[in-house]
Amino acid sequence: MTTVKQFAFNPFQVNTYILSDSTGECAIIDPGMNDPLEEEEFSSYIKAQGLKPVLLLNTHTHIDHIAGNDYVQKTYHLPLHAHIESEVFLREAMTHATIFGINLKQVTPIKHFLTEGGQIA
Repeated sequence: MTTVKQFAFNPFQVNTYILSDSTGECAIIDPGMNDPLEEEEFSSYIKAQGLKPVLLLNTHTHIDHIAGNDYVQKTYHLPLHAHIESEVFLREAMTHATIFGINLKQVTPIKHFLTEGGQIA
């Protein structure tokens, strides 16, 4: 069985998800954390549930969906998975962050490219 935990983060109230299974492994989808309080809420849930993050995934790379990528990557040492066509938005992410008031410290590069019909190990 898969457990779904949903958070609403940043000024856009983007849906961030943690999907976990009975082994305690979990996937992090669209981490939108934008400040230390949101990061703490997110990490506290993972710790309280005894979860082990194994996947960082962006459904797309609009600024509200990537705001917490750097935090997740540095905290849990996870490479980013996203579709190759998402790279174009990452190139402009710092500009978009400034325009929309998102606290983006660094742009996390895509390490694993998703393709139609592909699989995630």
